[in-house]
Amino acid sequence: MGIKIMMMKNRSQYYSDQLKPKFFYRWVATFVLACFYAGQAYHRGLCFLTYLLGMSLTILINFLLSSYIDEDLDQPVSPGTPPILPTNTSDELRPFVPFLPEYNFWCNVNKVLCVFNGLTFIPTIRIRLPELGVDMIKFKYIPFYYGDKAKGEYKGK
Repeated sequence: MGIKIMMMKNRSQYYSDQLKPKFFYRWVATFVLACFYAGQAYHRGLCFLTYLLGMSLTILINFLLSSYIDEDLDQPVSPGTPPILPTNTSDELRPFVPFLPEYNFWCNVNKVLCVFNGLTFIPTIRIRLPELGVDMIKFKYIPFYYGDKAKGEYKGK
């Protein structure tokens, strides 16, 4: 049993190593997966599920853009003073190291998209919000501000 698990880990690491240098093809596949979800969401009106997908992708982007090195340990520089250049060997300028590297970000984005694509096929999870759009049309709701109605500046229909 343990040998099979180890063989599966070795095989997945092999395929992972083969995919890492193929940046363009990896992101094209992710784009196709995202387009498939967008088609499902548009066809079925999955507003709430799309909101959850957007929140999870926002968290992943935050991890990609945040630094792995804690900047609070450095001495704070006041806004009026220019940045201090390093004077000792211990005060080196450190390059930006992301908290989540690009390949791991790509893997996590694909995992999230696969999970949400799978959730589109479960009928009990399909939370739709069509009433909001119907009510907006019925009551002629305009979500934009065109001026003050009391002063006669209103330019809506």
